[in-house]
Amino acid sequence: MDIQNISGFVYSAALSFSTLINSDLAYFLLTILLAYLFTMRAGRQKQIHLAVALLAAFALAILFKQILAVPRPCQLGLPSLISCPSDFSMPSIHAAVAFALAISLIGRRSFWPAIIWAILVSCSRLFLGLHTPADIFGAMAVAVLAVALADRFIPNPSDKALHHRRRLKIGHVHHELARKSIQMALGLMVLSTSLIFGIPSILPILALLLFAGILLFHLKAQDVRIPYVDALLIRLERADAAPGLGALTFVSGMLFSLALLPAPLSLAAVYILAVSDSVASLAGQGSKHQLPHNAKKSFHGSLAFILSGLPVYLLAGSSGLVLLLIAAMLESLPSWFDDNLSIPLAGIIVLAPRLFG
Repeated sequence: MDIQNISGFVYSAALSFSTLINSDLAYFLLTILLAYLFTMRAGRQKQIHLAVALLAAFALAILFKQILAVPRPCQLGLPSLISCPSDFSMPSIHAAVAFALAISLIGRRSFWPAIIWAILVSCSRLFLGLHTPADIFGAMAVAVLAVALADRFIPNPSDKALHHRRRLKIGHVHHELARKSIQMALGLMVLSTSLIFGIPSILPILALLLFAGILLFHLKAQDVRIPYVDALLIRLERADAAPGLGALTFVSGMLFSLALLPAPLSLAAVYILAVSDSVASLAGQGSKHQLPHNAKKSFHGSLAFILSGLPVYLLAGSSGLVLLLIAAMLESLPSWFDDNLSIPLAGIIVLAPRLFG
């Protein structure tokens, strides 16, 4: 078989696969089948957790499609291999659901076929000409948020073993100043790059980091030792967090903000994530003035969060201040959500009135 025949076979196979899963019914049934196969020995609680994560990814993707109203590339005159759908583009529902499936299975053997499935689904959307890479990047961030929401309401059975391994390996308290300084520096670097070169220039880098973080998180959930990386995680993670979780949610929060929140609100969200969250954490260290509704948060920390975030007015005006106040409120709630993801969640609340405007 010569190269031309091989190329023709690969093209035909890719077109057949992409066309098959383009059907909403076929994709829905395939997803249910894969979810069942991947969790049939995992127990009822894991199956419920996975179902909630998939539904959350589907709902969030639809919500942002309506809020952002980004036209598909084929609606702008670019070629597509099939008829162009009439709905919006950002983010890809297919990719969001596929990545939510994979992320929900972190720590299990079925993660690898699930992440391969997510890659194939994402590539098929690009292959057909129905989405741009940015749509896939946004879908990855949506998937992380969807799984985090599922974790909040349906405890993930895998988490107990993951945190147990963490306690066995960590024998000291991390230096919060060093950890938050690095977070602030990385966040400001992303913000500066976005301002100088444009938001599209940083999205592929963040998406690649997020994908690498997902793989790393799975390997650590499997208790795989990774030279140098393990030492870095020990220095940068909280003592009560699963290894790699903080880095994963931080990158996801920035990607979500830049890919799914409209500028300049997206820039304000990155600033709050990088600066306000870090300053609040440092200001709250050792404070005895706890918030009445959350003993783990302090008055000094919440005040520092708001004061250090006031420059968002220069980035996004009054919308940035509204985002800051909502983020401060969500961040202060007891055991509500990961701080790195509560800020993008605040962005959803700010944008929600657009659906009714």
